[in-house]
Amino acid sequence: MKILYLCYWGINDSLSQSTVYPNLIRLAQLESTKRIIVVSIERGRIPRQILSPQHEKLDYTSLVTGLGFCDKLNDFTVFPYKLSQLCKKHKIDIMLGRGALAGSLLYLTWRKNKISFYVESFEPHSQYMADSGVWMRKGLKYRIQKFLERRQMENAAGLMPVSIAYLEKLRVMGVSKERIQMVPCTVEIERFKFSQRDRIVGREQLGFLPADIVGIYVGKFGDIYHSIGEAFAFFKQAFDFYGVNFKLILLSQVKDSDLELWCENYNIPKERIHLYFVNHDQVGAFLSISDFAYALIKPGPSKKYCSAIKIGEYWANGLPILIPEDIGDDSEIICKEQVGCILKDHLDYFEQLNEVIADPTHRARIAKLAEKYRSTSLVNQAYYYFFSRSDT
Repeated sequence: MKILYLCYWGINDSLSQSTVYPNLIRLAQLESTKRIIVVSIERGRIPRQILSPQHEKLDYTSLVTGLGFCDKLNDFTVFPYKLSQLCKKHKIDIMLGRGALAGSLLYLTWRKNKISFYVESFEPHSQYMADSGVWMRKGLKYRIQKFLERRQMENAAGLMPVSIAYLEKLRVMGVSKERIQMVPCTVEIERFKFSQRDRIVGREQLGFLPADIVGIYVGKFGDIYHSIGEAFAFFKQAFDFYGVNFKLILLSQVKDSDLELWCENYNIPKERIHLYFVNHDQVGAFLSISDFAYALIKPGPSKKYCSAIKIGEYWANGLPILIPEDIGDDSEIICKEQVGCILKDHLDYFEQLNEVIADPTHRARIAKLAEKYRSTSLVNQAYYYFFSRSDT
């Protein structure tokens, strides 16, 4: 079986590193897989150095485009033709895309070549963007993507939604159970496992005191996540509650000037915020330094269908999580298991958070949630179901 795998992000993008790279190796390890042509979409230029995993079954290529809206519209006319040519050149048997945007391009390619296509991490992207206020429901972007998501539901050979809520929604919308496998954004648990050594060394290097409470946020601001201003309103609550003992780690691509602005707006001493932009393999050490984590997905009706990769990483490290209400399956799990709190406008939830942190077993207890809900075995099961059957 020869597979064309479409990644909608750049090959070195942090989302590619955290979600695509591990799955490529799992696909390559299937006995039925003979070769995988990995296609990334590079905006602006192809990177000089590719960080992606190397395997004898993996070959990489890319489609290059611009950064503007017109470029993206052009992508949906030019790229299906180029993908169809790649399929013909490499005698591709099936196509697999990561996310509904990649799935949209594969649907358009399928219209040309009729090669079966599958979409993992299938989510209602159009609704996410509308609920977050990024797209207008009457706008062209929303209407095009909404249409293409519906066509994926009707024509994909297999869909892999990331939450139970969306699996059930797809069934109601007419997708047969044989074409659905629920696969949340999984994590390599050992990679993010809590390390006492990393905690001791890291806190010492950063000048943290034993009594300090350290919060951490990993990821971007804006789009489907809270804006940096909205996020700082939540951060300010922690600074007010814990006082001088609170320190914040931000692993995000934020300009230093923006950080200064928001620290000034919220009267937060900048020296108590530690800003870094690091490779994905360095994230685990910073998680071990921390005492709790923020998941800052912006709430909205469609967000109950999502699965944030960072939540799995936080769980794997044993971190309590502060999260908005109705985010994927995770808000409910966090409340039910008492391993974090729902973010609110008042400070009451910090008392509950302190109870979790005070439990000496909380790291090990929370890490078990990653094994239960975000294990890579869920990906393996779905891949075996779709790609190792005799009729594939």
